[in-house]
Amino acid sequence: MAKRRSNFIVRGGADFSGVKRGFTDLKKQTAVFSKSMRGLLKGALAFFGIRAIRNFARDTRQAFRQVAQDQQRLANVMWAGMGATDDAIRSTLGLMRGLQRTGVVSADTLTSGAHTLSGFLSDTVALKNAIPVLGNLGVAMHGIDVKGQQMAQTAELYRGNVVRSNGWELCLAIMKRQCSKWPPHRSA
Repeated sequence: MAKRRSNFIVRGGADFSGVKRGFTDLKKQTAVFSKSMRGLLKGALAFFGIRAIRNFARDTRQAFRQVAQDQQRLANVMWAGMGATDDAIRSTLGLMRGLQRTGVVSADTLTSGAHTLSGFLSDTVALKNAIPVLGNLGVAMHGIDVKGQQMAQTAELYRGNVVRSNGWELCLAIMKRQCSKWPPHRSA
């Protein structure tokens, strides 16, 4: 005789349907929460992104104004103190842009230092000779991220030496001496 198989299911007395419903509800609540957080995050990013763009635009305008003021002050001092022509001023500004392309100091930073130098030099040739040296001195003293105010201070520090050497010989010796102590801010 053939044995008969039964499809009888034995239940151990545990009903897990409530647990399953709980997990399903938790999954739905998590989806709703994550959707609302995504919306909140997008809103926050948009707010801070717009704020960052606005701040960037404001800082750019201020930097542009500062550069224009520095260039105008340099031109005024060169006209009044050195009797420089428009071509000499354009040539000096062109020299600083050329130094920016080949070096690490921006033309804007060099303009701040050149403005200070032009106040106590007698002619444009001496100024043009002193500008590259000033850039090297500024980097030697303050590092490659030298700012305009630091470049002006560097020009002021070497004022007496530039006047006595007419902008070139003694400054070159000072620059070589400074660079031999590189880096100038090394801690012991």
